[in-house]
Amino acid sequence: NNTNNSGSNGNGSNSAITPAKPAVTLPETKIAETVTEIKSAKTGVTIKVDMDDATVVPKEILKQAQGKDVNVVLEMNGYTWTINGKNIAASDLQDINLEVTRNTNYIPNGIVSAIAGNNPVEQISLTYNGNFGFKAELTINVGKQYYGKYGNLYYYDSDGKMVLMNAGAIDKDGNVTLGFSHASEYAIVITDVPASQNQSDGQVQTGQSLSSPKTGESGMNYFLLMMLMVGAVAFGVVTYGVVGEKKN
Repeated sequence: NNTNNSGSNGNGSNSAITPAKPAVTLPETKIAETVTEIKSAKTGVTIKVDMDDATVVPKEILKQAQGKDVNVVLEMNGYTWTINGKNIAASDLQDINLEVTRNTNYIPNGIVSAIAGNNPVEQISLTYNGNFGFKAELTINVGKQYYGKYGNLYYYDSDGKMVLMNAGAIDKDGNVTLGFSHASEYAIVITDVPASQNQSDGQVQTGQSLSSPKTGESGMNYFLLMMLMVGAVAFGVVTYGVVGEKKN
């Protein structure tokens, strides 16, 4: 397990990591085989692709899967990406490098500490920079000792704030699955319960996942509460008036 409490570059940079080696693509024959398999796949089927040392997902595979209820599972070295064809939305799909670099330190230590406290945390960086054009789930191992806890995914945005994206339960093997739709710098914070959307620390800005209220829901609750309070006051005034009249 590589999870730790490190993370400091001191400058707040949000630049993408430059890969240490050129991006590796799948052989053309394997791409063709996978495209054929997806084309003939029935609804709900899972298609596993052994990526070997490759990290680039070819656009041909994405285009063939787009709109279909099939799961394309990309088995890479040390982690797995799962893409459902229904979650591929972009009309201009491109080859996407889904390389993940672990134990990076691109997010300043103070910002990481503000969200993690004394909890274990690991920074990860995605080589690609920007939106994928699809939603994907990353399954990564954080250690068996964290079984039963939760991995909370935070995105380091361009304003230097941490955005809570989503959380996943850590299984008995130490694996956690987290959702992504774009690439940059991230931190996985391990906690006993999923992180709350209502964190008040100045460095934290919450995303739209987990159990946040639906649009308009909190406003409607506030409106109903105010109406109840007004009604209670009006009732009190009327009751007081009636009692006063009886006394007179």
